[in-house]
Amino acid sequence: MVADDSNSEFGAVISLEFPDELQKAVSNAARSSGAMEQNYSQIEKETLSIVFTVEEFHKMLYGRKLTLLINHKPLIAIFGSKKDIPVCIANRLQRWALIILSYDFETRCQSTTSFGQADALSKLIKSPRPESKDRVIDTPVD
Repeated sequence: MVADDSNSEFGAVISLEFPDELQKAVSNAARSSGAMEQNYSQIEKETLSIVFTVEEFHKMLYGRKLTLLINHKPLIAIFGSKKDIPVCIANRLQRWALIILSYDFETRCQSTTSFGQADALSKLIKSPRPESKDRVIDTPVD
């Protein structure tokens, strides 16, 4: 599983690794980020791209052993160990970490050049972001 972000888009690629270590893409997805998400820090954007990936491919990923390839080394401090979520990270990252850590995965850090497919997807999308699945209804209660 590879997730990557650019300034305004997220890209994700799910691959199968064969015994001869050859990887073949099974599925991919991409989406543009919202106006607020573009103001996130780099670690938040990288984490959100992983959240997007696991939510997009939940039926394919949940219950399987995964390898999460990342290109942002600070994420290893959050997701690289089997310890608890660090308490010193921002609330948003803690919330996303709870989503991501419900999957069984190991983390490997690789250079951005080996993220060809996800990197390309994260840079190609120029369409507006689809409407969120969550809706907030603000009505007064008597």
